[in-house]
Amino acid sequence: MTSLKFRGFYLFFILAVVGISVGATSIIILYETHTREELERLTQIAQKEARLFEAIAEFDSRQSPDYPGGPLEATISQFREALSRSKEFGLTGELLLGKMQNDKIVFILSHTHSGLIKLPPVPKNSPNAEPMRRALNGESGSIIAHDYRGEKVLAAYEPIRILNYGIVIKVGLDEHRWSFIQAGFISAGIGLVIILIGGLLFFRETESFVTNIEEKNARLEDKIRARVTAIQEEKKTSEMLRTIAEIANYEKKFDQAIEKSLKIFCNYLGWEIGHIYYVDHVKKLLIPRKIWYLDDAEKFSKFTEVTESRNFTLGEGLPGKVVSSGHMMWIEDIYQDIAFVRAQHGDLGVVTGMAFPIISQEKLVGVLEFYTTKKLKIKPELKPITANIGNLLGQIFERLQLDQMKTEFISTVAHELRTPLTSIQGYSELLQMRPDIEKQEKDEFLSYIHKESIALTNIINDLLDISHIESSQGFSIKKKNTSIQEIFKECIDIFQGVSAEHQLTLTLNISDDEWFIDEDKMRQVLNNIYSNAIKYSPEGGLIETVIRDSPTHIIVSVKDHGLGMSPQNLSKIFEKFYRADSSNTAIEGTGLGTTIMKYLIEAHNGSIELQSKLGKGTEVIFSIPKESYTNLHS
Repeated sequence: MTSLKFRGFYLFFILAVVGISVGATSIIILYETHTREELERLTQIAQKEARLFEAIAEFDSRQSPDYPGGPLEATISQFREALSRSKEFGLTGELLLGKMQNDKIVFILSHTHSGLIKLPPVPKNSPNAEPMRRALNGESGSIIAHDYRGEKVLAAYEPIRILNYGIVIKVGLDEHRWSFIQAGFISAGIGLVIILIGGLLFFRETESFVTNIEEKNARLEDKIRARVTAIQEEKKTSEMLRTIAEIANYEKKFDQAIEKSLKIFCNYLGWEIGHIYYVDHVKKLLIPRKIWYLDDAEKFSKFTEVTESRNFTLGEGLPGKVVSSGHMMWIEDIYQDIAFVRAQHGDLGVVTGMAFPIISQEKLVGVLEFYTTKKLKIKPELKPITANIGNLLGQIFERLQLDQMKTEFISTVAHELRTPLTSIQGYSELLQMRPDIEKQEKDEFLSYIHKESIALTNIINDLLDISHIESSQGFSIKKKNTSIQEIFKECIDIFQGVSAEHQLTLTLNISDDEWFIDEDKMRQVLNNIYSNAIKYSPEGGLIETVIRDSPTHIIVSVKDHGLGMSPQNLSKIFEKFYRADSSNTAIEGTGLGTTIMKYLIEAHNGSIELQSKLGKGTEVIFSIPKESYTNLHS
């Protein structure tokens, strides 16, 4: 019991010291904080008063030239009158206006809570009046220093530059401290009373109190440790994501970016294996790439061999599940999960697996998978982290894809422009060099030049159209009632005259011949369709156009029997600058026509699709709603 009482007294003493220390520390901190705030307040007042004085002085210099004593005296008089009505400086607060005269600091006016007073000058080199000395030196700020009386004050100083005056706002340091000294005594008294009462209660129930404190300390330590761990984990995660983001910004090759990212994420997880699959949406397969992170290539050689030996269909296996779900998937034990087909090959040296998607422009382009030899339960906190990584790597994919498109575009446009320009240059040089050329031959050369200039114009028009599409301007659609039969017949007659090897037919199965469309834009669509049909059926043949209507749409089908396209080419046909170079025909074109055509159809609230088989031909099907002109008639 004596020991327990001693412990009680000892703890009581500690509580008293702690309480007093905390109170004293709090008062000190509050004092320092209040001092800074008071200096800032005084600085703001000094700046405000200085600017006010300058404004009044500028005004009086223009408006009060006849004031007795001059404009400056008018300014000081007004300033003195304004200060005489102010009570904002406290018991020891004071506003000083001064100037330098004959190596002395002369105080023009001084305002305290009791009113305006007159002060004697202070020698320039005196240790006192430091704030005013700084103001007259053109400085601005705040300081704790001695005033003209030699008393320590909180002071803010500001120059009045247009007159070479200085202004000082100050408050006595003793007044500033006194409120905190009072607060300290009151806090100490209250604290001692509380500690005394607490001590008495403590001595009544010492044992339970000590036990409770120990339990609380233990819980607090646990929370602190957990928080420290969480902070360390957050720092580790941020560093990992920052590194992968840097890779996303600067890496020039996607495979190298993936390889580096696999290593970084495996080191972050503490896992042994990282790998990637690319998604082939045309074949609907996951293709394993020979891009790995392996902390022991020999140890995991069987797992590597099994993984690289087969593709997965979308939805099959761990990577296939990721494609189906679109987010991170986790397998705690690959040997207990029947969906993990690679486990059929026996012991692969790993237990737990995780995979997540790489997303580019809302399209899943790849799947990263990771494995460890330890059996681990799912960590939900990894979901947002993996989503972030997937988006970062998707940005690499998108950026490099754009770089490739730019390169292909420059190459394509350069090639397409060079061909007609070469012809134009060649024929024009012939016309210049041979003045005696026959009229028939001259007309033929001019015809070639005209034809190639039209080709150049078409290329430039395509570039301008795609520029408008991607800008905020877009196209201006001007609809009117147009004859379906007339617009198609005109286009077909034009292209029938261009190519005698092709037979263009038109079949109409419609109840109403009127179409509510932008005629020029629709001609642009049809010109593109028929031009492609002729270009991509170089051996000639039938080009069939069938127009029919449904209850809501006019449906158009244009079918050729030419080269056709593979499924892979067909899937990309509406992408900018994409050209389906079937059978290495190297058919000219910028790869913009189908993109523009799709945009124009959709601008009419319609839809378009292409159906094609390699070597069998292509069918373009588009539809425009009847709603607009039906409502117009009704």
